[in-house]
Order: sequence, then structure tokens, then C-alpha cells
Amino acid sequence: MKAISIAVALTILQGCSGAGAASDRKGGGGASARDAATAGSGGTSAGGSGTAAKDASIPPGHDASTSADSGASAVIDLSGTWISDVTAEATESGPIIGATDANLELVFRLVYKKSGDTLNGTYEICKLTSVTTPNPKTLVVTFPPAVIATLKTETSQPDPLVVVGDAVPIPDITLLSGIDASGKPVDADMDSHPGVTLPTSLGGTLSLNGYIGVTVKAKFVSTLTDVDTLEGTGTVSADGLIFGSDNPLLNSGTISIVPKSDHIPFTAMRLAGDVPCSEVLTHFP
Repeated sequence: MKAISIAVALTILQGCSGAGAASDRKGGGGASARDAATAGSGGTSAGGSGTAAKDASIPPGHDASTSADSGASAVIDLSGTWISDVTAEATESGPIIGATDANLELVFRLVYKKSGDTLNGTYEICKLTSVTTPNPKTLVVTFPPAVIATLKTETSQPDPLVVVGDAVPIPDITLLSGIDASGKPVDADMDSHPGVTLPTSLGGTLSLNGYIGVTVKAKFVSTLTDVDTLEGTGTVSADGLIFGSDNPLLNSGTISIVPKSDHIPFTAMRLAGDVPCSEVLTHFP
């Protein structure tokens, strides 16, 4: 009887050992696509077999909710043109009029392109308007196409390797047009006047062309809610340093547009490829 008991015990121990080994062999299938991407070609991640980042990435317009092999969340390739229409209540101030309430609208595009492990971006403003309230004629500053075309800058950051549900880091943006970093005028719209020329109306009675250096700052906090959508909050402000005008009544001063909130809701959707502002604006008539 004792010999039979010992044999049974050995059989049970052998069965447990085999099950553990099988479990160890299966453990590698649970690695996320982000782990595989981080491991890189030829390397290994926790329980994975070294899948390169480009193999795990999902391009625009594809269902990236899960990885086909393991069921884990898939790394998203952020390449493409992300577009958004941001609106906010703001305070606008300038010479003669002082300060007044205004409604700010900004349409932008953020074009991402991957280069190895780097995510390069072009941030460009396609539309920038501010309407004073309650009287829309209190201060009207117009950004002509030649000036809008100068409102862009380049960004670069390590590819964040995000999955749906992750925060997506967007670099803080500073755009300078008609002015350099030291505050000196630059004829960015090449019309032979200092700064950029902005047609301006004060109180509906005084119209002039202001020669202005424009600084636009933007900051966004976003989350990838699906493969082609970013949602979050941000803030955008615009300042103008007046270098002169074609009217002797306005030779200097500043214009500013400051949102009343630092957490303006925004949603950005992705279009495939490098989509120009002319097409972006058709999405926000």
C-alpha cells in the first residue's frame, strides 16, 4: 500500500511540473504590441519574440483596437494630418478701445511624419479670427491669406508609441510672424512694411493697415480616443506688437487675445496624408 501511495504522489508531481512548463511556454503570447515595438528587431520583450515597431504600428483609417496575433492593444502610427476647430471666449485688448470680450476661433492642422524613431510635425494655423462682443465692430483685425501662410512651425519628438486610450504628447507651440525672437520687426509677408500688414478697424469708424509682429502660443493635452481621433483640452493666445500703420493715429502699442480658460475643449480628427489648409477649411465651413 505504501508503494502505491508513493507512485501516485510521483505521478501528481510530474503532472504539475508539466503543466507549469506548458504555462511558461504560452506566457509569451500576452505581450502587448507596444512591448514588441519597444523591443525592436532582433530583441525580446517580456514574453515576446522581438517584433519591430513598424510591424506593430497601425496606419490611419485601420481598426487598431487589438493586435491580430495576441489580442493586445496595438501601437498606433500617428502619421497623417490632424485637424481641429478650436473656439473659446476671450478678452481682446488694443489701443483706443481698451479691453472687451471676444469670441476666438482657430483652425489648425498638425501634420505628423515618422522618420525612424522620430515623429516630425508641421503645425500650421489655417484660420484665425476674433469677434468682439457685444459689438462686433469694436475691434476687427483681419489676417489675410499672405499672413496666415506665415503662421506655421516645425516640431520634432521621439515617437511616443501610443495605443488607443493613451495620452498623446503634443509639443508646446510658439509661432512668430512679422517679428523675431528678440522682438525686432521682420517683413514676413514681403510687402515692404515692417512686420506683417493686418487690416484693422476700430469702432467701425477708423480703418487702417497695422504693421504688426504676431506671436501665437498654443498648448494642448490630448488622449487618443480611437485610431483617428484626439480629444483633450488646450489654450491658445495671440499677441501683436504694433510697429506702425498707414494712419498717424496708430504708431505703436499692443494687441492681445487671451482666452478666459486654460482648458478649452478640443477634438482633432485625422486625415490621411499631408492635407493642405485649403482642404482642411472645407471640413469647418
